[in-house]
Amino acid sequence: MLDRLSDRWTVLVLLILDDAGTIRFTALRSKIPDVSQRMLAQTLRRIKQDGLVARTVYPTIPPRVEYTLTTVTIPASGAAKMDAIKTRQVKVFVHALLTDQVLSGWDENGGQYSTVVLGHRTFSKVIDLPRDPSETAAVNLNINGRSYAATTEPAWSDADQQWRLETTLPGEDNQPLNDCTNDASWTEIKVQATAATVSEGQPG
Repeated sequence: MLDRLSDRWTVLVLLILDDAGTIRFTALRSKIPDVSQRMLAQTLRRIKQDGLVARTVYPTIPPRVEYTLTTVTIPASGAAKMDAIKTRQVKVFVHALLTDQVLSGWDENGGQYSTVVLGHRTFSKVIDLPRDPSETAAVNLNINGRSYAATTEPAWSDADQQWRLETTLPGEDNQPLNDCTNDASWTEIKVQATAATVSEGQPG
């Protein structure tokens, strides 16, 4: 059953049934426009076999089929995931690079400098998504009035019982780090730094 609750279509169907009580197949599909008729039928068949959903067929022409939740208790981890999708909350962790400009060589114009990553600092915040996390592929993060595109998608964490997103902010000029430190809504959770050994060239 827990495997079923890791499937996004299963979770969405259960959430809709939880709100609607009893619903017909066509009405259910209209509430999940991205799912195909075949996938929805397979999903309903699987969760019916698990005892989570009851299927009732009425002898009409054409036959009327309705689905409703049963009284089977959903495991705690599955219930937590459903609650998290309802609230559409994701705990985000961003890594802001700590960089410096170091002398890397000399040419006819003088010294040449390159960017060296000294480490990173990590900040966290819980955000609300406009759609449920399982259907969200691209997330834009607002940090100190600046928009940053996350390079990863939200993923469910069974250990923490919540949706998480972890990404490294682009940029080698310390601007993302400055934005994170100046935005009080983001909380720093750890500092990681690495020692950098730099050899300076000498003019010939």
